[in-house]
Amino acid sequence: MKRPLASLCLLLTIFSCGSQGDRLSGPQDSTGGSVSMSLPIPKALQQTVARVEYMISAADMTTPMSGTLPIVGNAASGTITGIPPGTDRLFTLNAYDTTGELSHTGSASAAIEAGVTAEVRIQLLPVSGSADVDGDFGDAPLFPKALELVGTWQLEVGATDDFEFTYTFNSDGRFSNRISGAFLSALRQLDELQGIDFGQLDQFDGGTLVLSGVWTPGDGTLDLDFDQLDIELFGSLPLIGRIDVGILEEDLGEGPEFELAFTCSIIDDQLRLRGPSLTLGVPLAAEDAAGTAVDELTELSGIGKAGLLQIGSVVGAAISDRSLDEVVLVRIP
Repeated sequence: MKRPLASLCLLLTIFSCGSQGDRLSGPQDSTGGSVSMSLPIPKALQQTVARVEYMISAADMTTPMSGTLPIVGNAASGTITGIPPGTDRLFTLNAYDTTGELSHTGSASAAIEAGVTAEVRIQLLPVSGSADVDGDFGDAPLFPKALELVGTWQLEVGATDDFEFTYTFNSDGRFSNRISGAFLSALRQLDELQGIDFGQLDQFDGGTLVLSGVWTPGDGTLDLDFDQLDIELFGSLPLIGRIDVGILEEDLGEGPEFELAFTCSIIDDQLRLRGPSLTLGVPLAAEDAAGTAVDELTELSGIGKAGLLQIGSVVGAAISDRSLDEVVLVRIP
């Protein structure tokens, strides 16, 4: 039977004494080390990787530690406890496809010391000769600087005190695109929001729109698959301060209209993105109309479209004035 063989690499970061993920094995004590594993699975392999197994071994370990990393969404993750401290702990990961055959494997060594963070990078490569190539997954390795993308990056569009535009890339393969500013307070006037009880807030200072989904890095590329949209308005009350009111939580549909592809590079603390759009419904090219781009998102609600149109009128104008198809975001420490 033929099965797809994608020439891609998977990256794993291991932190000792981590607390994230399901606890998989070993006693929780002060003498043993623990690791928190998070293994994002590239989109090209998400339909074929069915199981990821780990093994930890060393010359002075009588019995290797082994088990399975649960796969949730697009990542395999978990926490392993009770690892005997010492040098040359060999971490091995094996990925199996839906037929139960080994498809990818990789290993790396690290020293484990209780209370100290260790970082390991493991590349899982296709098992040579284990399958015929069937289909076109491409042959580019995982973007070598993928781990450098993890963090928050901010777009700078000039002197705007109340404006925020950031992309945050998490190591579990999720990302969020956060846009905030006073201009989003105009959403309060939407017909869909008339008659809603906003409590004591009758005026809003601004709003925040958050688009989130799955990010997949490649060799100098970045693919974003948006799957959720959240919008809230915020205002202030005497003695209480800022209050946030959610007005929309929406799951986005599937399809190319909710996907963006960039070429990207990291130079020092700058992330350079080149592509057709900055975010959903906000084209980079000056000749493309933001309104037309929003209309193409047919599965989006009226409130969601209004939010993106507001963003397009502010962000789109700032970038199209410079006729850019590339934007620069700066890392936030």
